[in-house]
Amino acid sequence: MVADICDENGWRLRGARSLAAESLQIHLTGIILPSLCQDDDVFHWVIDGDPMPHYSASRTWEGRATKQSTVSLLVQHSVWFKMATPRHAFLMWIAHNDRMPTRVRLSSWGLGTSTSCCLCDSALETRDHLFLGCEISEQIWKLVLRRLGYTHSAFMTWTSFIEWISLKDSTTPLILKKLVAHATIYNIWAERNKRMHQEISSTPPTIYKLIDHNIRDTILEKKKIKKSFKTLMLSWLRNV
Repeated sequence: MVADICDENGWRLRGARSLAAESLQIHLTGIILPSLCQDDDVFHWVIDGDPMPHYSASRTWEGRATKQSTVSLLVQHSVWFKMATPRHAFLMWIAHNDRMPTRVRLSSWGLGTSTSCCLCDSALETRDHLFLGCEISEQIWKLVLRRLGYTHSAFMTWTSFIEWISLKDSTTPLILKKLVAHATIYNIWAERNKRMHQEISSTPPTIYKLIDHNIRDTILEKKKIKKSFKTLMLSWLRNV
């Protein structure tokens, strides 16, 4: 309950990590503490400015759907597709919305940490640099893209990366492209965390092998429930 996060001394909230969260906390300081109020708790649903007598899933969806652009729908299809690996898709969604706690973001929250990339230590650790522009990430992508049969070895921007995931081509099946992109982002982030928190590092070929294992395991698991996955392993192994 709301009353559980405040006491007679005020609100017990962690530091704000965004302007929206900061604005909310500023607003909360100007209202009566729920822990001191004797009235019963109530809730209000408001969709597109219209007060609702009760929660409506359909109205909520309609309110969100009308605000989505073609680009955002394209992103959703590239992230939340049916056969995606849940933990990979979740991290991919956070990365696309640029909500990963990179060192630059951690520094912006006032944590006083270094802003240098954990992988190369030669540039600011932003999302685009960490996953696409870092020399370590570029080496990983070079191995991955070559495995898929592509001649390019890197991506210049996050937008071009998302467009590549979303578009069908004759080089590799679209679903395999999505699975590999997700696994690559996931393993780059895992490597970053190992270096930052455990001071353990792996080489790009070693990380590439982890991605290979992820894809093989996913295909073997999914082919039991989806017939199209039976030929996906051949596509993944053809350029070994």
